[in-house]
Amino acid sequence: MAVDISERYKRKLKLPNYADLHARIKLRKFVERSRARRREKLNAAMPARTLAHPCEITGALEAAASHFREHGWAFIDGIFHPDYHAALVANWPERAYFVSPRTILKGYDYGFHWIDGKPAKLENGHLHPEIQAFRDTMASAEMAQRVSDFTGWSHGLHCNSTLATYSYPGTCVVPHRDTVAEVSGFASANFIFFVNGTGGPRSGGLVLSRDNELEDRIFEPLNLVNTCLVYDTSAPFYHGFEPIRRGKFRWMMSAHFAGVDQKAAP
Repeated sequence: MAVDISERYKRKLKLPNYADLHARIKLRKFVERSRARRREKLNAAMPARTLAHPCEITGALEAAASHFREHGWAFIDGIFHPDYHAALVANWPERAYFVSPRTILKGYDYGFHWIDGKPAKLENGHLHPEIQAFRDTMASAEMAQRVSDFTGWSHGLHCNSTLATYSYPGTCVVPHRDTVAEVSGFASANFIFFVNGTGGPRSGGLVLSRDNELEDRIFEPLNLVNTCLVYDTSAPFYHGFEPIRRGKFRWMMSAHFAGVDQKAAP
């Protein structure tokens, strides 16, 4: 959950601003019915596919470890193997496979959600094996070890959730900190994998900021093609992004890694 949200920033998102997104949220039930009908047609016509290339995380992860340990965040270019990334982009799901937003505070479409303890097989994952492979890779013991080595934290880290999102003009994430940041003795890191996007300012790149109105910015990703932003959820900064400008879009997948152990002493 999101905490430490600026009330002044929230007021900027109210009507009459961003009327298109407000209307989509208000009509959410109708949108979901329409998408359900579209999914039925797509599922009936779409054969199950086999994975052309495994979800391979490159050595760029390890190369960014020192920056993460010093600053509490890192931006990684070329995070996926090029062959897997090309297949992921070519077969990215239609909007019908995503759920429309419930609130403007996190106003993107989302889908293929997995949390620890739920079945490993994603709904419609057999039709989108690249996203299923992402979940499987993130949930693997090998990836848990790589993330533990990357962060330098004590053992016990594991992936407890994955998600895919689709962002478009007007969608945004209000600047906030995560609830887990307030839990003592709990180590966690968010990995934001930018699959594809227009790029540039106000394109959905997750901004890290020292304040909850994005005025004192630390970093804003501008390249949203096969890159990754990872941050320590307990670090002293906020994250969010302004409403995306017209003509722009962002496809993203995320993975959250957490553990109950204390972070290792430097």
